Order: sequence, then C-alpha cells, then structure tokens
Amino acid sequence: MVIDSLRHREPIELALKMNQEAERYCHLIWDEKDTFRFAWHKFGRAFSMTPYPLQNLSLPGVADGAGVMCQHDFEGNRIFQHRNLAKWDLLAENPKIPGYLYEEESRQFLADLRKMWNGRLNWKAPTRKDFGPEAWSERSVLTKDLVLGEWLLDDRRPAASGCCGPLLKWSLKSISKPWERRAETVIEAAPLEPSLLNQPVYVAGEGFALLSPKSRTDPAGLNAPAKSVAVDPASGWSRGLKCRELAFAEYSTLRKGASPEAYWWDLELENSQWVLYLLNEKGRVAKMTRTSDQGWLGRWLKKPGGVVALKRVETAFRFLNGEGTEPAPRNSSRGKRKCIHVANHAYGVGDAIFGLYAAAAMVDEGKKVVYHTRFARWLQRASHPQLSITETAPPKGTRDMDSDYAEQLRYAPERVAWYAGQVGRMKVPVREPQQRKNQRDNGTKGGETPGGTVVQPSNALLVNREVGIPRLDFPKYVILAPFAAWESRDWPEMHWRRLAWLLKEAGYEVVAMGTKAEAERMERTFNKSYAYWAIDHEPEWVMDAMLDAAAVIGLDSGMIHVAGLLGVPAVCIHSHMPPEFLFSHAPTVKSVTPDTGCVFCRWQEDRGFMEGCATACSAMAVVGPEAVMAAVTEVVEGSTGLPPVSAGNEDRSAG
Repeated sequence: MVIDSLRHREPIELALKMNQEAERYCHLIWDEKDTFRFAWHKFGRAFSMTPYPLQNLSLPGVADGAGVMCQHDFEGNRIFQHRNLAKWDLLAENPKIPGYLYEEESRQFLADLRKMWNGRLNWKAPTRKDFGPEAWSERSVLTKDLVLGEWLLDDRRPAASGCCGPLLKWSLKSISKPWERRAETVIEAAPLEPSLLNQPVYVAGEGFALLSPKSRTDPAGLNAPAKSVAVDPASGWSRGLKCRELAFAEYSTLRKGASPEAYWWDLELENSQWVLYLLNEKGRVAKMTRTSDQGWLGRWLKKPGGVVALKRVETAFRFLNGEGTEPAPRNSSRGKRKCIHVANHAYGVGDAIFGLYAAAAMVDEGKKVVYHTRFARWLQRASHPQLSITETAPPKGTRDMDSDYAEQLRYAPERVAWYAGQVGRMKVPVREPQQRKNQRDNGTKGGETPGGTVVQPSNALLVNREVGIPRLDFPKYVILAPFAAWESRDWPEMHWRRLAWLLKEAGYEVVAMGTKAEAERMERTFNKSYAYWAIDHEPEWVMDAMLDAAAVIGLDSGMIHVAGLLGVPAVCIHSHMPPEFLFSHAPTVKSVTPDTGCVFCRWQEDRGFMEGCATACSAMAVVGPEAVMAAVTEVVEGSTGLPPVSAGNEDRSAG
C-alpha cells in the first residue's frame, strides 16, 4: 500500500482502531486487510485497488480447494503468490501445486539454504571433544545405523489415527459391494449344496437382454444376523495405529518424514545409556532408548501415556525377508491347541481370495486353519481337510491379515506374502504356479486335472471346477465385470462398448455383470451395444457362469480374482498395482496395463498419486480395446503366464 499520511490521517487512525479492537470488528469483515478499505469508505476518500480478483491455486487434499492466493497488478499480471495454506517448509515435504510459477526455482532456493543451515538456532555439530574417544566411537556407530536405515515411526498416543486406520468391526452394516452376501455361512471341506445352485434366470427383450435372478425364499436360513464382534489385534507392531516413515540425515535433520511435529534429532549419553531425542521448534518432543532388536522405544514428552517406537522396515516386517522367526498365533480352549484362527476384515471379495491363498500356505506347513472372512460363499469351491472357511465372527485375539495397509502397499512384493506374514510370520515364496507346471508337464490346457479340479499355487488347496447348473444358454460367450468399488479403477465406458463390439465380431456373446447399485450405469454403458447384462446374482450363479465362459474380462475387482481362483482364463485391466502384486497366485489372469509414467503408484502420494486420481485414473484411458482384445485371444488360446500386455503408443488412438 502507498498512502499519503498527511492527507489521509483520519482513515489511517480509524484503521488502527479497528485493528486494536479486532475482536469487535474482524468477525464482521474479512480480517485486517479490509480495515483499510472500509476506513477509506467511511470518510469518503478516493483510493485505487486492482480490479482483478484473487486467483486460488488448488492444494490437493484441502476441502475448499485453495492453497495459494495469487494477487495481480493493475494490468492483471501476477505479482505475488501467497502460499497461505501451503507455506514453504525448510525441512519438511512441500506439496507441488499446479499453476504455481517458479516452482523449481523456489525449491532450489530451499535446497541451497538447507546446505548452509539445518534450521536450528544456536546449534553446533557434536564433536569428539563433547563425548570422549570411546563414547564418540559408539555414537558414530549408532549415527551410521540411523542414517543408513529406513525407519517406521509407530505413534501409539491414545488419539492416534492415520495411515493404518481404525480397526473395523465384524458387522453386516460395514460391508460394501459386491453381490448380496449371507451371514453365518460355514464351508468346511463340504460338497456344494444343490439348493443353493438352483438359480434360474429369464431373458427379456431383443438385441440385448436383462438377466436377473427370480425371487426365492431362504432355504438354508442364511439370512440370520451375524454377531457383531471387534477383532482384537495381538500386541505387535503398528496394527491400527498411526505410522509413518522416517529417514535420518546428518547434522541432526530428517531427510524423510520431517513435519512440524518433529524436524530434528539428537543422540545424547545419559547415565551410561544412549538416548535418542526427536525435536521440533519448541524443543524435545520424544525420548527413546535402544531396544534388543536394534530399534528404539520411548515416550512422547508432551503427551502423558503416549508411547513412541522406531523400527527398521526389515525388523518390523521380518517375514518379507523370509526370516519367519515368530510362530503362528494360538487360539486355544482350556490351554489345548486345537487350530489356528485367522481373519481378514478387508471389504472386497478379492481380498478374501488373497486371504484364502495365505491360509492355504499355513495348511501347507501342517497346520489346521479356520479362516474367517465376510465372503465365505465366494470361496465355497475351495477345499482342504485341514482348512475351514467361515463367515462367523473370529475369536478374541485373532489376527487381521489386512493390518498395516499403507505399509502393505509400499513394501509387500505381493499381497499373499503380506497376508500370510501378518498372521503367521512366515515367508510365502512367489513360486511357479502349480497350474502352469501341470500344463507343461502333462500337456493339459489351463492346468486341468482329472475330475475337473485345479491345483492352486498352494500345493494343498483344491478348487472344484465342475459346473453345477449351466446358467447361460450360449455356445460361446465372454463375461465382463466392468465396474469396481473404487471409481479410480474404472475404465472408460466408451472402451467397454467398443470391446463388446470387438468380442461380438470375433464370434462371442457378451454378458456384463454388476450389482443392483450399478444397474443404471450398466444400462447406460451397454444399452447401445451387443452385450447382455446380468444384475445382482448369487455367488453360485456367477461362478457357474464363469466356469462355462471362454474368458472373463474386468478391472482389479473381486470378480477377476474369483475367475483366477476358479482357473478361468481372465484379462484384468488395471493401473494402480503391479501384476506381480495382484496375480502371482492366479496364473490364468493376464494383466493389461497402461504404458505411462504414473502406472503402479500404489496410491502413494510421493509416487505420483494426486487427489484427483481418487475420482479417475487418466492412465487407464490410454489402454485401448484392441489391446484388451489381443490379450483375450491369448488367454483363450491358453497362452497364460506371459508378461503383462503394455498398451503403448500404437493403442492410444484406439477406440
């Protein structure tokens, strides 16, 4: 502001008064910046103000979309960028904001400043003189261990929340998607119930049809309400609590994980014991001492009762390195060990199937296992004498396979290994699938063995592939599972329509499947196509239909994983997770992935994920229907287990 203070003394004094009595005035206006404008209006004095309004640049994750206020001169040129909600932080992570000018120059200035100053006032680097030769040598070893390691900080304060999320209760209300489920179903190496398989359909209309199950009673009493029981995790590392990565740098700073909560660290020798402190601008905030497993354990100094722990990634999750030193948990009655109970509280059918593979790995090691999952009916074709699958609530103390979700996405080589490690602390090797081995050794297509049974990657798990009742009266058809529970995994609707046309041209009938909630979208997508669609069918109907299909095509959703479990040729169109993470135990599933820089972000913000990606994945749009059709041809002809198809430049204009 440029003001002639002699000519405008009165409005200046009024603006001063309004600021001195801010509690009286500022709730009526827009804070101190407007006191000048209203003071000039009050005295009728002329002033000039730029006619161009603020331009807000969006900060990802902020509800109102604002992150930077851009201000302009009288010609409309941007002259100031006020990072009011994303202030530059010398040591912590600074989000990239689309539209911000001189982004790289600003970051270079911060980098230059960090080389000259670690941000601490009145700080000097520790020297040998401060500790003595022997203590200095010990400190150097500890410092090297901190700096070279990748660490997880487990924040166990009572109100902690964050990446790992709260524990989920075992209740019907908390279940989302896919097809309708029934509670309290138990499958224990039992044959399929014929009454559950008898699910006729009707076909209506010409050119396309709506396939829908007829209404029926509940013959098996499967609609009984389930008992709501919370899974109580065993005492262990970061289950259901806030956790984040830390990486230590020299000169007392953190090169990863720094935040206003903790910017710096110190190593001090107190009473012949080394103590690790975390500090922020107000001083020391956490105090930890060395533990027997080479980690650090202590308390938050400002929060009574708050425990803080620091462990290396490879120590926190030993099973990822194949160490397997911790025995599987016990669930016993009167002290006698009967069997091991494991649970999976994840929301998806696909997650339940990953858990099944992990439970089967425990059976392989000679254990009797009871697997508790929301989706037992989708697993009823899998069997083993030592494996029980149930939707009943797990006993207190049962471990949850899906714990530490953020760390799972970042560190797990594939999901089954993570699930097995969480409940049994065992290494699940990503080995050559048994189906492929059978095909090579016996010359059978798709890993088929006598009696219609497929041996899954677990050597013990058997899957019944016999069709109970033929569900679709088509000689040759393909099933589409076009929608996922997460919008970010969706493939463009126009691509699905073109794919249906390509499949019809190749001689296939096309049947798309979806839930009742997806009926309107299903009609919108396939109304002008050659596809039929089926809405809200029972698991038994869907699995029978899949087993008779030439192939199943879908997204990274439960239905593709059901097809993989059944050994049905399948094509999965996906972007967020690598193929080896998803399908190392489902060799009949072939991945079609986009050829873009942000593929396989695993939903990690520092690996390409943006807030807008939660609505749709732009990478998915570059996968052309022709690339998917080529993959379908391969899996139908038995060419499974090949590297994932990449939708390169030649496919980007397709469809």
